[in-house]
Amino acid sequence: LRTVLVEASTASWEFWFGLLETYHTREGDCLVPTAHKEEDYNLGQWVAVQRTSIRGCELSDERKKKLDTLGFVLNPHDYFWLKSYEKLEKFNRRVGHCRVPKDYEEDGLKLGDWVDRQRQNKSSLSKEWSDKLENLGGWYWNKYEYDWERGLKELLTFVKDNGHSRTPDNYSTKQGFQLGRWVRNRRTDFINSTLTPEKIQVLEGLAGWAWNALDWQWDHAFALVKEFVGRERHALVPTKAIAADGTKIGQWVGVQRSNKASGRLSNERVLRLDSIGFIWDKFNYEWEQGFSYLKAYHAREGDCLVPSAHKEDGFSLGQWVSVQRSTKASGQISEDKGQRLEALGFVWNTLEHAWEKGFDHLKIYHAREGDCLVPSTHKEDGFRLGGWVGKQRSAKFNGKLSAERENRLKQLGFMWTTRARPKTK
Repeated sequence: LRTVLVEASTASWEFWFGLLETYHTREGDCLVPTAHKEEDYNLGQWVAVQRTSIRGCELSDERKKKLDTLGFVLNPHDYFWLKSYEKLEKFNRRVGHCRVPKDYEEDGLKLGDWVDRQRQNKSSLSKEWSDKLENLGGWYWNKYEYDWERGLKELLTFVKDNGHSRTPDNYSTKQGFQLGRWVRNRRTDFINSTLTPEKIQVLEGLAGWAWNALDWQWDHAFALVKEFVGRERHALVPTKAIAADGTKIGQWVGVQRSNKASGRLSNERVLRLDSIGFIWDKFNYEWEQGFSYLKAYHAREGDCLVPSAHKEDGFSLGQWVSVQRSTKASGQISEDKGQRLEALGFVWNTLEHAWEKGFDHLKIYHAREGDCLVPSTHKEDGFRLGGWVGKQRSAKFNGKLSAERENRLKQLGFMWTTRARPKTK
C-alpha cells in the first residue's frame, strides 16, 4: 500500500529513506553510487540531493539525525580517502615503511595505486592529509629521491665494510635491498644524463667508484697482474692464480691472450700489457725458458741427459726434457726447435743412447783384454760394464734383443754363455 501511495504522489522522503535503509542493510553503508537504482528508483541521485541539501542547510535536523543513524557520509571522497589511509596505516604498522608495491592490495583496496596517486597529487592534497601522510614512518613524496637516499646509505655502509664501492651485480644487503641493481641503475642514469652534478660528485667521491664497470674490472685485474710481476719477477701467471681479493688473474690473463688473438683487444691495452712484460705466447715462452736452463745444464755437465726429477734453479728441467722427447715422438715439435736441441747434443732416445754407450765401453774393454768376458762387477771408466753385459745376455735369452744388436755383439766375439777366463802361464 505504501509503494502505491508514493508512486501516486512522487515518493515521499520517508519512502526514499526506506530504500536507503534497505541498501544499508544489504551493503553495510550508505555509499550509494550515483547511478544506482533500488527497486527501479534512482536512489543514487536521491542520496546526492540529500548531501546538497545538508550543505545548503535545507534539510531538517530530524532528517539529518535519521540519516546519521545509518552512518550517512556527507563527503564520500573524504570518507574513501580516510579509509584508504587506514589501510596504509595498517600496512605501515606491519612492515615498518610505506614502500607499497605498485600492484599490492590491502583488504581489497589497490593500495599501491592509491599511494602513487597521493604522491602525484601532492599539490592538491589538503594540509591535514599531507600532514597525516608525513607523520607515517617511512613516508616519502618523491620516490626517486627516496630511492637515491636509501641506496646511497646502503652503498656507504658497503664501502665502510669493504673499503670500496665495487658491488657485485647481484649483491643484496642482509635486509634484502638490491644494492647491485641500484648501482647499475645509477650508471644508467649517468649514461642518460639524468643524474644531477651533485649526485655525480657524491658517487665519484666513493672509493673504487667507476661509471663503466667493465673498464674498472679490466683496470683492477691489470693492476693485480702488474703487482704479481713485480713480486714474482716474471709475467708467467699460473692459470689457476687468484689474487688476495678473489680476482682470478690466471683466467683473466688467458682471456687477454684470446682477445688479442681474435683482434678484440685494443691497441691501448696491448701496449699497457707489453709495458709489464706480458707473455702473449705462453707455450713459446715456457719452451725458451726450458731451453735456456738446458744450455746451462749442458755447459756444466757436458750432456743433455737430465735426470727426470732434476730441477735447475727451481725449474723442472727433467720434466721439460721428457716433454720434448714426447713431442718429438708424436711429430709435434717444430723443425727449428728440433734443430736447436740437436745442436746441443740432445738425445731423443735415451734407451738407444744408453745401449750405444755400453757397446762403446765394451769395444774398449775388448781392445784391451782381447775378449768380451767382462766380470759382473767390472766398471769401465765408471760405467758398470759388467752389469750391462749381463743385461744383453738376459735380453738374448728372453728374445728381447734385436737381430741388429745381436749381430754387432757377435762380430765383437761376444759370448752368450759365460766360461772361465783361461789362466796365463
